[in-house]
Amino acid sequence: MAILSITQKVTLQNLGPLTRDGYPTGPGYISGDDDGLYNAACWSWALRGEYMSVTNHNSAPYIYENLFKWGKGIDKPPTSVNRDSNSLADKLTDTNPIIIPILLDVLDENLANATKGDKSSQNAVRIALLRISAIANGFTLGNLSVTNLVAKDNDVSDPILGDYALHMRGTSWYGWDHWGISILLPNGTRSFVQKVNGSNPAKPGYKDGHVFRNGVALWDEGMPLTSIAINELLQAQVTIIVEV
Repeated sequence: MAILSITQKVTLQNLGPLTRDGYPTGPGYISGDDDGLYNAACWSWALRGEYMSVTNHNSAPYIYENLFKWGKGIDKPPTSVNRDSNSLADKLTDTNPIIIPILLDVLDENLANATKGDKSSQNAVRIALLRISAIANGFTLGNLSVTNLVAKDNDVSDPILGDYALHMRGTSWYGWDHWGISILLPNGTRSFVQKVNGSNPAKPGYKDGHVFRNGVALWDEGMPLTSIAINELLQAQVTIIVEV
């Protein structure tokens, strides 16, 4: 795990004012490079700081699909948490026997009402899934009482999340659309750091595939935003963020 020094945070802040698109990292990533960052999806950057295959058991697609049992396909709400022997839930519990069982219980306790449309239960599922994904990829959760659930807005000016946060936008309470991380800057603003596969928007003079820093919000604005506090970032993320 890693953090940014005060000097590095000031340098990040001095890239320029927060904008919708943000500022790309350099020197750039070309499709086919060994680090694979060009091809990294939004969740791959947010959860690993590098390319991760969808078949990896720690990937967002794998976690969000395999934690559950499905009655009518993954385009319909899940029917239950898959707690079968040797299931993903079983394996995650082995790696973190204290917090993971609590979060799995949250899923169990809220699935039925979430399926019936209860917003509070749906939000509980969103938060639990985001926290499970964070733990599976090596993050240490911040204060468990601190989350942000925002519809059609963002939490740019919300310092309560602490220095670092993990974010997800999703129209579905059991799925996701976009992921990113954020850093609280010395001036009290929150710098969103994100990318998409092939990274759009493109920047003149830069190769495609960049991570974009100092975004004013997580992209896909208008979709519900779920945010959780994390204590640190991954070293791979910090290495990219501090590039000129």
